[in-house]
Amino acid sequence: MTFMQTFFSFLTLFCWVYWLIFYWGGGRLLARDVKHAVTSNSRLDTGLLVSILILVLILFGTGVLISFGWVTPSGAGAPLWLRGIGALLTLGGMIGTFYCRHYLGKFWAADTTLQPHHQVVDTGPYRLVRHPIYTMALAMYLGTTLVFPTWWNGLAFVGLLVTHLLKTWSEDRFLRAELAGYADYQTQVRFRLIPGVW
Repeated sequence: MTFMQTFFSFLTLFCWVYWLIFYWGGGRLLARDVKHAVTSNSRLDTGLLVSILILVLILFGTGVLISFGWVTPSGAGAPLWLRGIGALLTLGGMIGTFYCRHYLGKFWAADTTLQPHHQVVDTGPYRLVRHPIYTMALAMYLGTTLVFPTWWNGLAFVGLLVTHLLKTWSEDRFLRAELAGYADYQTQVRFRLIPGVW
């Protein structure tokens, strides 16, 4: 790998390590998400959480293997500028997930549930789309796929896209039924992930 490829690879891995340690709680990632999945009310939610966890580990694991030269990316000839865009998407996605989670505060949870005294959050990025954390996470996943181009990372990204689309649908349905004011919020903020698109 050239210096710039190495730089983009390690910048991307740094973003993931930082995200895993501080956003997810480091070593508690697996135990907590599996616990959430097992105690979740919905089998769909359980399956989606477990699928997201497995696909995220594939993306991150592939990045580690490629960065240390243990695997050669199938897209080794990918242009350097594309990998640079991927590294920026990963960095922006990581920062964006922190920013969006800040607005949710104590109401954030991995599984589809309500916290005590839960209320609709409609400020910051939640004025634009209903699930901005997922938007930012998908940017991070896409960026990682561009930095570490393998066919299985491409499939992992498609899987993550599908699971997040299903999760937005599932959460909207749950919150509309269980959270006062969410139906009005859906009317005000029509888009789930991308402003003006969907």
